[in-house]
Amino acid sequence: RIDLALGRFGALPREFAGETVYSDRYCIVARARHPKLKGRVSQSQYDTIGHVYAHAESEVAQAERDGGHAAMRAAVPRWLTVLEMIAASDAIATVPRRLAMRYAKPLKLQVLKPPFEPFRIDVSAVRPAGRADAGLEWLLDGIRQALV
Repeated sequence: RIDLALGRFGALPREFAGETVYSDRYCIVARARHPKLKGRVSQSQYDTIGHVYAHAESEVAQAERDGGHAAMRAAVPRWLTVLEMIAASDAIATVPRRLAMRYAKPLKLQVLKPPFEPFRIDVSAVRPAGRADAGLEWLLDGIRQALV
């Protein structure tokens, strides 16, 4: 039983309703003083510089559809762990752009355009279908406004 869940979801059972609350695209992050990357990354660099991955089922599935894990150094369970590892190493990561922009300055990261068309990420709010809830609507309105 749920009142509200935020995240990335596939097909929902009919007893749940979902709405996209924001969309994002992936970008590349590297530490600001990366010895090989100065504001851009080539496809060759992307393929050979070690990657740190957020090991969520959805991320692994997308990476496999995109041709596998290029030069994997590590797979960890949380995005913030990925960013901390990137800040302290010469590895790179492919992460959601909003997240990268939020942490680029405090972690001294450079945010780079990928050498390929980045896929879109839709983050949704899921709740029971057909159930009106004024408190839930208030919460969702606040979430929507915070994401503008």
